[in-house]
Amino acid sequence: AGLTAGIVYLSKEVHADHAALADATGAILGVGQAAFSVPLFVLAAMPIGALGRVRALSVSYEDEGQLAQRQMQIMSRLKKGSTVKLVDALGYTVRLDGTTQALLITPD
Repeated sequence: AGLTAGIVYLSKEVHADHAALADATGAILGVGQAAFSVPLFVLAAMPIGALGRVRALSVSYEDEGQLAQRQMQIMSRLKKGSTVKLVDALGYTVRLDGTTQALLITPD
């Protein structure tokens, strides 16, 4: 069974390993972007370099008693101490003050 699996593996042209696409010899043919779901407050602990790789957020919140959700494509990031501000293309801002307060600020 091991020999058969090895022959089948070597006859494959490509295989996927996590976020990379490689040929049977291990040469990388392409890479993909990884996506992780994490609690919003994790962003306050991230270094600015890691925040720079945050491209999108999905934020759930309550608006006049109704559950709402906003998909945000992050355009700018600011971190000062434990305060983080992420702004999307429409001007919506997520502001985190450490792990104690999270605000969604709408554009004027």
